[in-house]
Amino acid sequence: MKKTRELSNFFYSQYFADGLRITIGCIVPILICATLGKFLLGTYISLGALLVGLSDTPGAPSHRRTGMIACLIVCILTQFITFLANGNIWIMSLVIGSLCFIYSMFAVFNARAATVGSMGILIMLIYVDDINSFQEEVMLLLYFTIGAVWYMLISFSLTQARPYRLAQQELSETVRHVGDFIRLRANFYDPKINIDDNYSKLIDKQIEVHEHQENVRDLLFQSKRSIKDTTKVGRYLTLTFNDIVDLFEQAMTTHYDYELIRKNMETLGF
Repeated sequence: MKKTRELSNFFYSQYFADGLRITIGCIVPILICATLGKFLLGTYISLGALLVGLSDTPGAPSHRRTGMIACLIVCILTQFITFLANGNIWIMSLVIGSLCFIYSMFAVFNARAATVGSMGILIMLIYVDDINSFQEEVMLLLYFTIGAVWYMLISFSLTQARPYRLAQQELSETVRHVGDFIRLRANFYDPKINIDDNYSKLIDKQIEVHEHQENVRDLLFQSKRSIKDTTKVGRYLTLTFNDIVDLFEQAMTTHYDYELIRKNMETLGF
């Protein structure tokens, strides 16, 4: 029964939805182009959909939109610079070192910016030493842009069609992790569980809960449609999130001397 519930949670989770969206964005161009006898063309288009899709991390719709547009601009500029530097090994070495450092520093801002930087490094490595004519390079840029725009249309369409779906999925993940956190707190009353090891697991789970709570806050309170709409779904999500935050904070701030409790329970014969 537990395995069935875990499997059901996975198929309804945001991770599965994100994977399915990226897969559709990458596979459809290949299938269409393969039908037309242009399989290689489809792979170039799918590359744009893949890299932009990987930068589409959970968060508020406005943040996701900004991240995908930034990824598209960074990848196009990186491709263009790589194409220009491919003819000279010394210039190419300088470009690789400079771009790797610059894109690695994107992590200073946030995780989304770090992902965008990683996509920039990846597209540079793909086209290193790939010398083509100017016309071919322009066409590669065009194919990449088509794939990126195709994926963004899919992502924007799903967000508009089901504006609360992302918040519901992220909130369900938060509820699940808070439940795991409370179960770990309950393990302190089990004499068979090592207290120090359980504390380590509790800290790791606390970090996960905070990450998911931040994602829910972004989705609920930085998405204009979610916070300004007075719909039943919007109110329900907000109230549920407030309750789960209160429950987590109560569980987190409550502290006892568990070693003393265990000794007393042994004395009483429990």
